[in-house]
Amino acid sequence: MTIRYEKYIYFFIEDICTNQVSIKEDICWATVNEIHKRYGEKQLSARDVWQHVRWLGIDEISIRKGKQNYACCLVDLE
Repeated sequence: MTIRYEKYIYFFIEDICTNQVSIKEDICWATVNEIHKRYGEKQLSARDVWQHVRWLGIDEISIRKGKQNYACCLVDLE
């Protein structure tokens, strides 16, 4: 894939979920997910998103109910 197409996929995921992008673009879900993770990490490392945070909210959510699969949510409370 070209860099331009990967960026298109990354920004397309902002509008709809990864699974729908995978179906619409006829790309394996794992590939779409990897593109999203890679470009998301690049975007986060390019700027310091936590620099101005004064109050931090922390919560955990269950990704799959009953499967002990949790994710941590960090939220700027301001």
